[in-house]
Amino acid sequence: MNQFVYLRLELKRHFKLLPYLIIGAVALSIVIGSVAFCVGQLMYYRKGNGVKTLAFASEDDSYTVQLVMSSLASAESLSSLYHVEKTTAKQAIDMALSNKALLGVVIPRNFMHSIMVGDNYPIRVYFPANTSIVTVIATELCIATQNTLKAAQAGAYTEYDFYSSQNEYEAEKTANTELNAEFLTRALLRDNIYNKEKLYATGSFDTDVYYISSGVVLVMLLLGCVFIIRANTNNTISLKLNQNGINIFMQYMVNMLCIFLMLFVIYASAIIIFSVINAFVKFNSSLSFIKAIANGILLCLCSSSIITFLCGTTQNKLNSMLLLFIATLSSAFISGAFLPSIFLPKTFSSLAKFMPTTYLMNCTGISFNGGLATGYILPIMFFSVGFTAIGVLIKYHILYHSCGQKNAKSNENT
Repeated sequence: MNQFVYLRLELKRHFKLLPYLIIGAVALSIVIGSVAFCVGQLMYYRKGNGVKTLAFASEDDSYTVQLVMSSLASAESLSSLYHVEKTTAKQAIDMALSNKALLGVVIPRNFMHSIMVGDNYPIRVYFPANTSIVTVIATELCIATQNTLKAAQAGAYTEYDFYSSQNEYEAEKTANTELNAEFLTRALLRDNIYNKEKLYATGSFDTDVYYISSGVVLVMLLLGCVFIIRANTNNTISLKLNQNGINIFMQYMVNMLCIFLMLFVIYASAIIIFSVINAFVKFNSSLSFIKAIANGILLCLCSSSIITFLCGTTQNKLNSMLLLFIATLSSAFISGAFLPSIFLPKTFSSLAKFMPTTYLMNCTGISFNGGLATGYILPIMFFSVGFTAIGVLIKYHILYHSCGQKNAKSNENT
């Protein structure tokens, strides 16, 4: 009966903290959101260093060559990165050799006719004096282009041999025109050949989802400061409760349960608000409310175990708050909450595997991607049970050490 009354009183006491938790969550969200926004902008910031130029020159005035050059100049794959400048052959060579252009490309006279008859006059490509990764990529592209041309010629010659063997020379002209049109279409519409895949520095999560999940974890853990301020650190009360049948383990678990429920209320409210906002302002998120709530149980359970553990490590509330703040920010930084792991030293990536924030961030990120974090149940439960077990042992040590000191003082006074 005493245990039930104690649980009810603790729940009532913790529910009185709900307004402070809401204010704290809003304030932390604004601060963390501002930091995440700035970091996200800086992460993809690339300082402009002038327009990169590709110098093209053609000594072949045929309509097909001009069409190909115009198509390449307007292709998204080139125009988004480079400025294609049409010049004379001498200018293209000079621009490349003087590092004014990344490449100088010169198409020889009668180039298209040479392809038709099989002579294949070579296109001359001039590289800058300073070699770079661009040189390597351009060389590979030239080789690929050469092989593509060989394949197209093989197709055209095979088509001619087939129709000539059937004495269908008139039909061969029509077929050749259609085949050339198909080859040109495939070559010119290059954007349809490639699958566009946007890569994020944040790995498998979109940047928005990554920083939202990181912010949620940070808010959940830093809200522990509110619980620490209102925590009961009076050892005399704990000893009296122990004498009345509410042992140390029960006190610890009730406190952890209350913190868990408060965090879960904040988390569930945040998910509801996010779902409403997402209906009007579309984030790159496929949040499933039921799955997010299920994942939230893991998040709040581990967070409550960490907060309860840090509440009992020291009897000084200021020290406990400072410890929580330092532990949360350092662990989150190592896990990549502020800067993704790709920007951090390799040592941090190795340490991140041992940080609970790593698994909590991934769990929350999966929530906003509409999945269940089944792969993170074991590591999160391991951290939860580990922090709880160590916290209970520390609580026992502090109380019985305090009790021993009081008995010693009592004996001295006697």
